[in-house]
This record gives sequence, structure tokens and C-alpha cells, in this order.
Amino acid sequence: MKGKVFRKLMAVFISMMLIVSMGVPAAADEILEGAPEAAEVGLNSEGFCGEDARYTWNESTGVLDITGTGKIETNYFSYESGAFYNNPKIKSVIIHEGITQIGHYFFHGSTNIKSVVIPKSCILIGEHAFYKVSDADFYYNGTREEFWNIKIKGTNMGLMSGRLHFGKGKEHLFTDVTNRGAFFYNPVDWAATKKVTTGTGDGSRFEPYLTCNRAMIVTLLYRLAGKPKVNAAGTFKDVPKGSWYYDAVYWAVEKGITTGYGNGTFQPFAKCTRAMLVTFLHRFYNGGTYDPVLIWGTVIPDVPNGSWYQISVYWAYYLSHIATGKGDGLFHPNDPCTRGEAMTFLYRLMNEGNDYDNFDQTL
Repeated sequence: MKGKVFRKLMAVFISMMLIVSMGVPAAADEILEGAPEAAEVGLNSEGFCGEDARYTWNESTGVLDITGTGKIETNYFSYESGAFYNNPKIKSVIIHEGITQIGHYFFHGSTNIKSVVIPKSCILIGEHAFYKVSDADFYYNGTREEFWNIKIKGTNMGLMSGRLHFGKGKEHLFTDVTNRGAFFYNPVDWAATKKVTTGTGDGSRFEPYLTCNRAMIVTLLYRLAGKPKVNAAGTFKDVPKGSWYYDAVYWAVEKGITTGYGNGTFQPFAKCTRAMLVTFLHRFYNGGTYDPVLIWGTVIPDVPNGSWYQISVYWAYYLSHIATGKGDGLFHPNDPCTRGEAMTFLYRLMNEGNDYDNFDQTL
């Protein structure tokens, strides 16, 4: 009896298996293996992008939302599966309060990003974090002063040419610096916030296309240094005591930034050329000395070997990365430097990762 029952149960089981197998397509394995991932059909995906940071990514809308605390880093997910590095599908990035650092190369090459929200909690942006993200609007809910206290590392990281929007403060600090796409917009904003410049006349205008003179440049550097006490004696016959540039000129002499013209003059109102500017900045950055390093084998056609400005121009191009030329392969050393150009050079020098000895290599 037991044998008959067992055989009947086995017959039923085999029949059910045949029915099920007849309903399964022959290519079932291939269909399953080729099924799209959630991200490929526009569904949300999420995961960790830091020890205590998470992301939510919606490919159909192009919105990336990051929450949590601490640092966000690229090494928390694979470049091959939904990475945000070099991802053309990202359109908008929202980073919430609590995130303190943006790791290096995090959004590198994601050129279609048009909007980035950076939280007040952020204190450091890593090297090349926004490289080539140059057309985006960057929104910061705090003040200009708070934003410019963020340590920014790396050249061409996007905040240089992106447009900054602040949650508090005047929309424009100067009436003639209103085009957010201008190369000098962010540098001038930074300089005004840091009290490096106070504008011209009644302070309502900046005059970005006005040619700089030598007095202007040393005064900018003197303010950036915090206007320290000046100990150098006045020896230039064309720098009268009590003039607005007196302390700046003699501070620059004391620090080895300038030596004047050798005939007892400083010529404060002579135009400052691009060669003069990078030489001033080079000496300022290196404490009055020169970097001996040149990039051998690299040639800038209008920067002659042995010229008094050669080392400084090459430093500006290849060591500090504050100069890029004018798009024609030339530096134009004898062209007059405009106020907009001066602020841009200075801004790059002070904000773009030139402090390599103190650079956090984890970013």
C-alpha cells in the first residue's frame, strides 16, 4: 500500500514539473542575465559614499542627493557602477548639512552638472573635486565670509568659473561686477569679502578693466598680509610719507617683493605689466626668494630664456598654476595687467591648492 501511495505522489510531482517547465521560455537564463539594473531604468539607487555618508541617485531626473556626516569620498563605490566621477548623467547635486569635506575628484569630469548645493558645514573641497564642472551654479546658504573660509584645493576645480550664489548678503558687491560668467566675478567677490579691495571712488565700482599700477599691486598684497607694521626706512623719492601706498611699498621692500628701479624711484603710478605681476606674486608667495625650478623642455614663445621674469612666469604656469595664458600659447608679458586679471591671479594663488607641503593626500 505504501508503495502505491509513493508512486502516485511521484507521478503528481513529475506532472507538475512538466507543466511548470512547459511555461518557462527556453532563453530564460539569457533574459535574466541581460535584465537592466535598477539605475538603468531610472529607479533610485543608493549606497555609501563615505564612512558616515550616503547617496541617493535618480538617473531619470539626474538628481544626486547626499546626506550624513563627515567626508564624502570616491573610493566608497566602484567607478564602473553608477560612479559620480566623469558621469555625464548628473544634472543636479544636493549636499546636505553635516558633510564636512568633499573628496578629491568626486565630481571630476561630470560636465553636465548645472546645480550644486554646498552646505555650511563643508570646510574643505578636495583637489579637482569639480574639475570641468565650469558652467554650474553653486549655491551656498551662508554668507560670503563663511564660504571663502572653505579651504579649496586643486586647479580648475570648477568654483573658479562656476557661478556662486549666496543665501545672505547683497546680490552684487559692485555695480560693475554683475556678470556671473565673467572670469573675474568670483575672484573679485572673494577679494572684496576678504577686504583685499574696497573698490574705487565711493566703493560702489571695481573697474575690472582698468589697468593696474605698481602701487595698487603692492597695496593688494599688503592688505592680504594683514597690513603688518612696517619697519623699512623710506628711501624712494617718489613715495611721499602719508600717501595711501606708503606703508605697502616699504612693506614690500622689507619682504623682498620689490627693490624699485635702481635710480631711487619706485614709480608707483607706472603701469603694472603681466610680467611684473607674476614676479611680485612669486616673491610674495616664496618670502622674497625665487623657486629655482624650471620646467625644462617646455617653451613659452614670448618668454625668452634668461629674461628677468622667466622664472616667475614658469612658476606661475607650472608650479602654482595661477596663469594659463590668453589662449594663443603666449603669455604676453608686456601687456598691462587689468584689475580683473590681478584679482584672478591673486585668487588662484590663495585658493587653489598650492600649499603642497600641507596637502591632505586623502582628498
